[in-house]
Amino acid sequence: MHLTSINDEVRFRLEEIKDDLKELEKQLRARGQWRPPTHSSALVMPSILDTSDLSSAVDLLRHTMSTSHSCQILPQSAISAYSWTWDPGWKEFYTYHPLSQSYIYLSQWQLDASRNVWEHVNMVWSALSPQHAAEALGAWDDWKWDPVLGEWYLEVDREDGNGERCCVFASRWQIQEDGDWTCVGRFGEFWR
Repeated sequence: MHLTSINDEVRFRLEEIKDDLKELEKQLRARGQWRPPTHSSALVMPSILDTSDLSSAVDLLRHTMSTSHSCQILPQSAISAYSWTWDPGWKEFYTYHPLSQSYIYLSQWQLDASRNVWEHVNMVWSALSPQHAAEALGAWDDWKWDPVLGEWYLEVDREDGNGERCCVFASRWQIQEDGDWTCVGRFGEFWR
């Protein structure tokens, strides 16, 4: 047996695996669970690399992270890991998240059941106080994990009582070049 140069197909598979591992590292770093070895060990390289074995190992890591996530990370530890500030204009708590270069707002979203679309609920004109919001958000037993959205959420009652489902989600917002704020997605990917 001897080492030979890899062909294009193997090189392509190795690049895919490398990208998958970088994504898993990013998720672990965001969860505060990235723990690389503290010492360098001399690795013995095998004479044959089987990309299907490597791919299976990455799939196993991904499955382990996704299925164990909701059991390991609780909403209190996930959300309280950040320093939240009350925005008196928007009547929402927010923090700046440098990794995503965005502001994270604990925003209310309402489900338009007829279109199956979540719409942002503008709280600017509400009478919500920071104390009331903090009490509601701090009811940790009421928070639930949505495995489809990959997000912690808190069901809330709308003041107008229109019957539509309304939840608080951590949403990412960025200020555009023209000064407008744009929602760039939910924060869920960073809880993982």
